[in-house]
Amino acid sequence: MEGISAPWGAAKAILILGSHRVFEVETSEVVHAEVVGALQRKGLATGSSSDFARLMRELRLSIHPRPSEDEVRKGIAQYLALVRHRADMPVLVAAVAARPDWLVSGNPSHFTPEVARATGLRIVTPAHLMRYLSISEVPRRR
Repeated sequence: MEGISAPWGAAKAILILGSHRVFEVETSEVVHAEVVGALQRKGLATGSSSDFARLMRELRLSIHPRPSEDEVRKGIAQYLALVRHRADMPVLVAAVAARPDWLVSGNPSHFTPEVARATGLRIVTPAHLMRYLSISEVPRRR
């Protein structure tokens, strides 16, 4: 969401680099639906001719399927003690199934180091990923 709506920052850089095939950007149906809903609540267009739709095409975004109710129940049994919000469980279960190189989240209080250890996922913020890749954010002009 931040990469789409913010004018500047590491999340935006990830999307730009993804659109230039520096790396592949993936998401799940769960996250995609959340982003579309959030953009629409902000009054931003998401239809086929919108900037959002154009970005999705340029990214050649891979969208992984929504986990089944049974998969989410199993995830709740396994990870609920570690996850701050039950609503995050479908996102986590989808990520575990997809096994991405990196799970990038702007909310480290939801996807903590404990969650990373339990799931085997490498969970980072956008800025952490940029630092790992040795790509630092350029300071904002004032």
